Amino acid sequence: SNSEVWGAIVRKHQCGIVVNDPTNEEEIASAISFILDNPEEAKRMSENALIATKEVFNWGTQESIVFDMYKSLLRE
Repeated sequence: SNSEVWGAIVRKHQCGIVVNDPTNEEEIASAISFILDNPEEAKRMSENALIATKEVFNWGTQESIVFDMYKSLLRE
């Protein structure tokens, strides 16, 4: 969906398709059709998602962010 956070992640890492309205069946169907009709692009998005997971979205990189957030919340 095109939530601010998820949309930014998908666009930055080019790892999927952002739909503007997640309740719009036609828009979702169009995104799915695009993936099915463009297997090379789907493969590229999949590879980009794997890279982002390995390099950015893993416990090794997120641990300090999460702990700092918890520490900040406990101080309030």
